[in-house]
Amino acid sequence: MTVSGLALDIGFYINRAVLFEVSATPKPGLVDRRNCGAHKDMDFFTFVSSACAIAPYFSKMAQTGIDYDSSDLKGLLAAIRGCGVDCEQAMWAATGGVNTHKGTIFSMGVLAAAAGYSAAHQKSLRPDDVCKTAALMCEGIVSRELHSLNEKKELTNGERLYLLHGVTGIRGEAESGFCTVRGVGLPALEDALRAGLDINSAMLETLLRLMCVSRDTNVLTRAGKDGLDYVMKSAKEALDSGGARVPGGLERLFSLDDDFIGRWVSPGGSADLLSASLFLHDVKNLL
Repeated sequence: MTVSGLALDIGFYINRAVLFEVSATPKPGLVDRRNCGAHKDMDFFTFVSSACAIAPYFSKMAQTGIDYDSSDLKGLLAAIRGCGVDCEQAMWAATGGVNTHKGTIFSMGVLAAAAGYSAAHQKSLRPDDVCKTAALMCEGIVSRELHSLNEKKELTNGERLYLLHGVTGIRGEAESGFCTVRGVGLPALEDALRAGLDINSAMLETLLRLMCVSRDTNVLTRAGKDGLDYVMKSAKEALDSGGARVPGGLERLFSLDDDFIGRWVSPGGSADLLSASLFLHDVKNLL
């Protein structure tokens, strides 16, 4: 596959978003430049190695979207599936079998292909247009992949949580056209940047707002519903105290980081939504 300059640019913005997300510090319970968060098998450099390994595949998925010429966009999801599998294999190889970016590969893979298609066929990279394309790509995915799980013998964590709590996770977010990203993450990021916050503080502010509303499957897996309620409540309290915008805000986040690590909770689902928010914010100015 020949990868065009447009596809390379889309891949660049995705890779930058992934690297910016892990670099934001301090992120409560998450890997960042300060520590490993609530993890023992990965650190900042594990994430950077993984991000470098998976980066080329997003340009390839963007190119698939650019080249796709059918009006049936569900076929575009199928068209990038093989590349997504190869991308996961590159992650496993780079990390020695540690899952750093599996959710990111799905969400950003969909957005890469959607951005490629939208740019080529609609001449637009506006967030609403890219996300509408993503929704059409993923139409019916929750029904196809989650509604028949009672017949499946081995379940992933996300599948198990759907049966227990009805949480649709990243599949549901993609099928909705990334409604949480469009409705919460992207507006929070743009508001923080307009207010003059530096990029690190703006990302932390955005992460907190996403944590307030996200039914984070990473947290549910580790800490159950009570743990998720605690994460959402803690994020709201941090925002009510001024978030990253006020003197002492970062110090409160350092304390919340220590608290989450002690409770062994890591809101990785919210971190993936932050990456998607960063990408949509940046890529809209490409055309």
